Amino acid sequence: MSRPTAFTCFAASLFLLLVSLGCGPAVKPSVEPGPGIEPNAGAVPEKKVELVELDYPAIDALNASTKGKVVVVDYWSTACIPCIREFPKLVALDAKYDDDKLACISVSLDYYGGNTKVEEFREPVLEQLEKFGATFDNVLAADDTDVMIEKLKIDAPPAVFVFDRDGELARKFIENEETTVDYEVIGELVAELVAKE
Repeated sequence: MSRPTAFTCFAASLFLLLVSLGCGPAVKPSVEPGPGIEPNAGAVPEKKVELVELDYPAIDALNASTKGKVVVVDYWSTACIPCIREFPKLVALDAKYDDDKLACISVSLDYYGGNTKVEEFREPVLEQLEKFGATFDNVLAADDTDVMIEKLKIDAPPAVFVFDRDGELARKFIENEETTVDYEVIGELVAELVAKE
């Protein structure tokens, strides 16, 4: 057996150096994801939290544009404690279904009119939506609270309207002395409506 030449030794050393620097053959790392990290985390670009200002007819048109899906419209306000308490359940409900089955829409009723402008309410509402991670359609009602409440026929937020695939109102959930906005019940209704083809 012949002794290795200086060139062979140099080539072997260079190969080992390149492998140690990560320039070797491509090998898929066998690192398990850490706690709270999904195996494909980051594979799909994250959706952004966005907020648009729409008046009542435009909100109605947005809802109508989702025909063919079950739709949950949550009317809320940053000043409403029950709204803030329940809103994360809307986010969880949205995450449970594919976009072709369920559309969630949040409508903030923060704009109270008077001498204020709707734009003044944008930042606080957007900040709260970002805390929730609400990446579905988010609307800041451009009609003031009194107008919205009258058109929706509710006393105050929170109110959740659930529509079937044909765009028909399946049920209205409102918070008053007799009823509450209960996302467990809303979730059961959504599951029933999604199951109907």
